[in-house]
Amino acid sequence: MFVGKKTLRCERGQALVEFGLSLPLLLLLLLGGIEISNMINHYLVLTHLTREGANLTSRKTDPTTALNAIISGAKPTLCENGVGCTTNVGQWNVIYSAVGPVNPAGCLPPSATDPDCDYVIVNQITRGSLGKLSRIGSTGDPVTSAEIPKIDDVAPGQTFQIIEVFYDYGPSTLTPLEGFMKSALPDDFYVRTIFTDVSS
Repeated sequence: MFVGKKTLRCERGQALVEFGLSLPLLLLLLLGGIEISNMINHYLVLTHLTREGANLTSRKTDPTTALNAIISGAKPTLCENGVGCTTNVGQWNVIYSAVGPVNPAGCLPPSATDPDCDYVIVNQITRGSLGKLSRIGSTGDPVTSAEIPKIDDVAPGQTFQIIEVFYDYGPSTLTPLEGFMKSALPDDFYVRTIFTDVSS
């Protein structure tokens, strides 16, 4: 069967038009996939940061030393001093809180007749300048099961080490989707890990 030059030109033109119409959708899918992967990566970094920070402080590491270590290890997601990454302290807060019993000697095991041990925030350190406050409270505030679920069910006199991270995620500059995706993203990522002290 003979195919004329005119028919070939029509088919090529049709393929070019179809490609031109589908290209924006393909680019949107590609950039969206990159952005979602970037967002998941940031969330995983923050989750690991809180776990490692709570782990270190529960093993009696000085809280300031622990915060220095985890913030340094979270580069470039969190960057404080600008060495090797762009300073972004206005984009995040890392908050360390130590929660302990008001009167450790007076803590009795929870039961129907004995009062529960009352807990307060004993110490708190904040790094970063996003301006978020701890969801647990501030130094001296009482802590209940509303802030730490099952706090009344742990062994009496426990001390809790808490790391909270607030992070203002913005779409990557590599993918020009900020206006499109910003409304679909959460305002801030919030991750929290709570460890009890490891007995020696």
